[in-house]
Amino acid sequence: MQNRTFSIYATLLDSYLNYTTGKLSFEDLIGRINRKEFKPNEYMMKGTAFHKVTQGGFKLPTPSGGKYKVEFFEFPEVIVNEVIAFRQGGFDEVYCDKTITYGPDNVYLYGYIDTKMPNEDIDIKTTGWYREMAFYKAMQWRQYNFITGAKKFTYCVTDFNDVFYEEYAFNNDEENKYLSYVAGLVDFLKEYEYLITDKKIIRYETE
Repeated sequence: MQNRTFSIYATLLDSYLNYTTGKLSFEDLIGRINRKEFKPNEYMMKGTAFHKVTQGGFKLPTPSGGKYKVEFFEFPEVIVNEVIAFRQGGFDEVYCDKTITYGPDNVYLYGYIDTKMPNEDIDIKTTGWYREMAFYKAMQWRQYNFITGAKKFTYCVTDFNDVFYEEYAFNNDEENKYLSYVAGLVDFLKEYEYLITDKKIIRYETE
């Protein structure tokens, strides 16, 4: 007998959400499921560098003119120091996972949390333009809170001029909403399995 496991990470679930709301095409969703390679743009690379700079254990360079220079990018010293202070006391880049069942199948939920506090999960975001409550609809925070059991998720967002904090509470209504999208994505993967080339997304194991 073969057991089937669907592996779902937060970014993939958010891609499916965007597909259901018409923000992402069918072809683009299939491409993301199959992890089609793409070249990161400057904004993505800057965001990645900022994550690195604010992680615990990173040796900051000596600031010059009120800015840290890292990997061809400059970050305001006051912004970097505030985010570092906010992340203190937690564990950075924590892998989390949980397996649930959906019908006869297993669903493996996983991902990396930027900073894990005892009762809170934290994600660091960079943006060119901040909009209040921009991440409420996202599945990312729901997935991490569902996996870890935490009831609070905080987005620490910077546009490199200021730092903003968005706090979301994970409750039964949010859990039900999250699980409905997990079920929807699994059903999508079942229907279009013949198009899925990434073998890590759907795994078969023989008992």
